[in-house]
Amino acid sequence: MEIQQALHNYTGKSGPRLNCAQSVAAAFGADPQAFAAFGGGQAPEGWCGAAYAAAHLTGNPEAIRNAFQKKAGAITCKAIRQNRILPCPGCVETAAHLTKEFKP
Repeated sequence: MEIQQALHNYTGKSGPRLNCAQSVAAAFGADPQAFAAFGGGQAPEGWCGAAYAAAHLTGNPEAIRNAFQKKAGAITCKAIRQNRILPCPGCVETAAHLTKEFKP
């Protein structure tokens, strides 16, 4: 349910279109406004915003970093886009899966 909701948030199918970080956060009940500044590579250290939201929501940034990097090939938005391994919706989906897996 949360994974599909995250994708709907990102594409705007369930209301206003949210950025990648907001999409993951909102799907898990967090305030999307708290993540408004973290989309499009604007998260700390250039992290993908969706991965950043997952790390924040789970409180387990190292596990999220390792698992996300394995799937996306990188953790920074810039590198993910340059390598074209995973498109943005794929990053949102991956981050939502990881949030569900690692959320306490």
